[in-house]
Amino acid sequence: MRYYYIQGLPFGRLYDSYYTILALTGAGFILALLGIATYAWFGLQRVVGIFTLACLGVSLLSCVCGRWCTEPALTTYGPYP
Repeated sequence: MRYYYIQGLPFGRLYDSYYTILALTGAGFILALLGIATYAWFGLQRVVGIFTLACLGVSLLSCVCGRWCTEPALTTYGPYP
């Protein structure tokens, strides 16, 4: 196991646990969005809750569509031939 040092700090453990940190960060982001949606639905007026959920839905849909629509371009015209 090779440890990388930047100004005397070992970052090897951070590099080894990259996917764990990535998964926990993604789970935290999803839980934060769920918390916002729950608060908007139950804590505010119904119109505000519907608008908030519609905005979150459009945002998530655009992320998925943007990733799906650009995937062939990334694989066809990638930086490596």
